[in-house]
Amino acid sequence: MNFRFSEWRKAISVALVLAVLQGCSQFAPSPAAAGWGQVPVEQEGGGRHWYAVCFRMPWNGDGRPEWAVDALLAREVVLPLLEQSGGNIALWRFHRRAGMDSAGHQLTFLMYTHKPVADAVQSQIKGNSLVASLQRAGYLKGVVTTCRGREPSPAVAAHSDPAWHPHIQKTWPYYIMGVSASWLALVDGVSAEIGDSSEPKSVTELLEHYQAVHKEVSEIWQGQGQHAYIHHLSAVFAYEPLFIQRFIGF
Repeated sequence: MNFRFSEWRKAISVALVLAVLQGCSQFAPSPAAAGWGQVPVEQEGGGRHWYAVCFRMPWNGDGRPEWAVDALLAREVVLPLLEQSGGNIALWRFHRRAGMDSAGHQLTFLMYTHKPVADAVQSQIKGNSLVASLQRAGYLKGVVTTCRGREPSPAVAAHSDPAWHPHIQKTWPYYIMGVSASWLALVDGVSAEIGDSSEPKSVTELLEHYQAVHKEVSEIWQGQGQHAYIHHLSAVFAYEPLFIQRFIGF
């Protein structure tokens, strides 16, 4: 199945994903049109497991995470594989983190699919010439597929927080796929607007391009995220009060 990102943008929605995509007209409200990405939670498995690819980055010269590398990897490395193989990936998402620990700054791409599909995606990422260039230039420490301390699991909820309500654990993967899709669409759109990153560039020039992309996406999030995302998420849940049970640092 030929999977094009431009087509997928218009069809990826599922009910819970609408919580974050309601303000984005490029996503149609009918999940039936997609023909994929619909793994009923009562029919999980079917030979599918969660697989991961973890990109590990060093701190930059100021001792801070270089978040632009996440955007670069997502658009230049992961997106082409979603366009190529996304029709065979039922669920997927990004996980971004940067902590002062052994994992450090890490971008993880998680996919719920069959092993041959995962093997092909992982192999292509490991053999990607841009990934090799980023490593040689010191912007990427390495790529691993045995990460997050977990073996591939057939449970849809395998990467959800076990402290959550069981129904949230099993439905959250759909929600976070929509969040990831929305972020990737923003990165893709802003990158195309700023300039063509496909033109021959050095790794440093490419990183500078994605630093500008990261800056613009961050400004959009800071200026419009409250209404576009948080307000509409609240609306989906009928504006019921949300109990803040403990402080979470952002």
